[in-house]
Amino acid sequence: MRLYSPLRKERRSLLRLRHSTYGFQKLACEYFARGAWEQYKLPYTIVRPFNCVGIGEGRALNAPTILSGNVKLAMSHVLPDIVLKILQDQDPLHILGEGNQVRHYTYGGDVARGIRMALESERALNNDFNISTAKSTNVLELAEQVWKKLKPGKKFSYVSDPPFPYDVQMRVPDVTKAREVLGFEATVGLDAVLDEVIPWDRRADEAGTHVSGLTSFVIPVRNEAENIRPTLEALTAAIHAPAEIVIVYDEENDPTLPVVRSLKAPRRWNTGWCGTRWGAGPPTPSRRDSRRRWATRL
Repeated sequence: MRLYSPLRKERRSLLRLRHSTYGFQKLACEYFARGAWEQYKLPYTIVRPFNCVGIGEGRALNAPTILSGNVKLAMSHVLPDIVLKILQDQDPLHILGEGNQVRHYTYGGDVARGIRMALESERALNNDFNISTAKSTNVLELAEQVWKKLKPGKKFSYVSDPPFPYDVQMRVPDVTKAREVLGFEATVGLDAVLDEVIPWDRRADEAGTHVSGLTSFVIPVRNEAENIRPTLEALTAAIHAPAEIVIVYDEENDPTLPVVRSLKAPRRWNTGWCGTRWGAGPPTPSRRDSRRRWATRL
């Protein structure tokens, strides 16, 4: 199935979705947004992120256990599951279906930037955009790239397991509008994504945090010195599952930071505040050098 922006041939799109509610639910939400504008003049902007990949993904809470060969699947998304299966020495590697499902694996940082650009652009008002890399990659190609990074020199081998019902074979977005209207283009390639994701997944697998279902709360701040303390106090009081809070800021002289640094973590927190570079590895043109985060884990 090919996805367009703007939506074309809407009647055909609805007919295509008759076998599964997954895509229909997404499309219905878009029609609800458009209907609210037409009836109540409630403005909207629709963004469609495609196959967001990056660090921080954990197993969904209360997720059922699914075996893939001799390995229990930890997540519902293909990249972290392939990484974990190879880390656990699954050979041959088990892949759902023939591996020819086409996806556009888009770096989380690019997705966030695209959403921000849509929120800030007047031209995005009452409009819709596909936020995605322009490069297609099938599942088998992805698996081979991960294999080469984790098992260099060893021959890649795989077997095909029965695919999920209604598995979409081609999910290919048209990114023309996002480029022409917003000026957005994804800049981080899949190879760079793997260099960031694989080490994180390795550490998470060793620590067992994939199974714990760690939830991340990301709070962007700018000049929020008066609001950050009550916000964090209310948030931490409401959290009762494994979680981390990440505060993202741009400038070192932001008055929010002294307040954040002065906070003492509750006794039930495992660690205190720690400052790290946003993202993993050395600075690259795709990452803003000035961006930092403060994180704590519950």
